[in-house]
Amino acid sequence: MNCKQCGAPIPSTQPGGKCFYCGADPTVEAPAGPAPAGPTKPAWRPAPGQPSSGVGLKLLPLLVVAMVGGVLAYWMARDADKAAEESAAAAASAVADGEPGSNEPKPVAAAPAPTWRGEKPLTCSGNERHALKGATLTGKGGAIRATGSCQVILEGCTIRERTINLEEGAKLSINGGRLEDTLVSARGQSHVVLKNVELVRNTYALRVMDGAQATLEGGSITVKHSPALRLDDQARLSLARVTVTGGLQARDESTASVTGGALTLPESSEAGDMMEQMRSRSAAAITLYGTAVVALRGVTVTGPVKELGGAVIELKPGENAEAVIQAARQRAALIERYERRACSGFIACYTDNGSNGKVDVHVVMPIDEEGKAVGARVMKATGANPKTRACLQQAASERVIDNFEGPPGKLECKFGGTIQGGTQMLSFSVAYVPKDEPKP
Repeated sequence: MNCKQCGAPIPSTQPGGKCFYCGADPTVEAPAGPAPAGPTKPAWRPAPGQPSSGVGLKLLPLLVVAMVGGVLAYWMARDADKAAEESAAAAASAVADGEPGSNEPKPVAAAPAPTWRGEKPLTCSGNERHALKGATLTGKGGAIRATGSCQVILEGCTIRERTINLEEGAKLSINGGRLEDTLVSARGQSHVVLKNVELVRNTYALRVMDGAQATLEGGSITVKHSPALRLDDQARLSLARVTVTGGLQARDESTASVTGGALTLPESSEAGDMMEQMRSRSAAAITLYGTAVVALRGVTVTGPVKELGGAVIELKPGENAEAVIQAARQRAALIERYERRACSGFIACYTDNGSNGKVDVHVVMPIDEEGKAVGARVMKATGANPKTRACLQQAASERVIDNFEGPPGKLECKFGGTIQGGTQMLSFSVAYVPKDEPKP
């Protein structure tokens, strides 16, 4: 609405409804004749090029619509940018995860490394990454405990009288340096990589278990009491040009691949106490249990090799190590099953026929293609009366291996100790030697 006196636009919110410029009632027609004396306020005049009518007010709705449209366009553009960023992030994640079915390692973007100078124990997890160079870590207790995807890198460091524990996929890499009286323990899919590192300890310098992996290249491991290395429960070990003084012990379904280097025993000391002398006499360069497999290629082995299960194999040039190890493990599992009941029923021959005291028994049972004993013999039966000896012979002759899958061979049972009434203190040794293999 415009003032009828001066033509100025009148906003609907104007107090009193009077013209801001001339103060007149906008609804009253201007009187004919000369205009009254000048208004108390400057008369409104349209700006140059602006219509003198209320066209500006008529355009107001269009201006409002334009403003709303601009706001909507801004928000839509911002959402589009955000969606593009999320799409790029997803693509980057897909690249990091690798192609489906690929065996290539998946690169993991590590978080920025927090500062660690080795002055206090390190506990890390997640995607943390820590590096230390040329430091000396001494004292008692834990030095490093890493879990998750944490990575720890040491270069040229010395660690004394500490422990290092890796779990749940953590990785430790040590290049050069020396570990003194320090146990390195890895479990749960973690990975230890040692390159040109010297390990010195009383016993067990490195223990790997529960599916963990250890890779050693160059360097040496020296302990006073065997074993220097112990593997348990599907652990994997790779040694290349490493000198191990103290031997290797592997259990369960563990696997060790050894190329070059040496596996030897510590120097025995006759001046030690009785326990130390017993340890020295029972030590071995390689000791296996269960279905563990050790594959050797160009390794110097000095000392006894004890296969209380599992298998030690010498790889030939050009042989596929994985295929040979898998075949050896399957064979070891089969033999372990055959040995499980090798001594079944023999102790009852003593207890049921009144033979007591010191016992020492050795029974040999040749096994034919059907898994039946043929020509079984009781080689030794210390402490057995005639009835007990006859019982041992009958039990051996009737031996049958259930679900036999071959090959034919020889089943042996040895046990010794004491039997006194209902009390038994015995140690056992069993073995199944296939015909096509020499006896260990």
